[in-house]
Amino acid sequence: MAHLIIEKQEEWNQQKVRELLRLPENKKCFDCPIKSPFFVNMSVQTFICMRCSGLVREVGHRVKSISASKFSGPEVVALQHGGNEVARSIWLSHYNVANNSEPETDSDVRSFMRQKYHEQKWLDRERAVAHAEKVKNIIKSMFAEDGTRHSKSSINSLKRQSSSCSDRPKITAPTKSWIDDNVPIGLMMQSKNNSSNTGDLLSFHDIPNNN
Repeated sequence: MAHLIIEKQEEWNQQKVRELLRLPENKKCFDCPIKSPFFVNMSVQTFICMRCSGLVREVGHRVKSISASKFSGPEVVALQHGGNEVARSIWLSHYNVANNSEPETDSDVRSFMRQKYHEQKWLDRERAVAHAEKVKNIIKSMFAEDGTRHSKSSINSLKRQSSSCSDRPKITAPTKSWIDDNVPIGLMMQSKNNSSNTGDLLSFHDIPNNN
């Protein structure tokens, strides 16, 4: 019986991820012009193509295949609060799209990723920290430290709170470690030196993921 419940939950999680993939903002790879992405960059909660799924690993990000991977409840919630449009407002906040063409070759995409994630050239740090803290609190309110859901009454309370917001929920899902899985290496290194903004974020409890 427990096995069937787990299977049903995994199917539901997979369905939710596929629904997110069909949203207009997620139909194109976040890191290049290729359409119909089939991978998820769990470190920044974006939808990416096969080529970029390999390249983002070079900058320390964690990737999952939408068709071949299982997603935990916290991961699904994180993606629901993330997506390409939210990531764009954080990682490309100061990027001038009108004056720059999208990178297409592997070399150009790799260079673009390094500027975006390691150098954080266009990052809105304040928005990134606020976003991570918001999602962390949502996940903590919905799930226990072992990844199991809280009682139905707690979830209903959260849904009522979310329905009162005008914007669609968006962001990140912790898996093995909130910092290791959801903050790229470059940002993590700088965050450790900025305790006034990220101290609570760094102390988030581990939540397991499904592989």
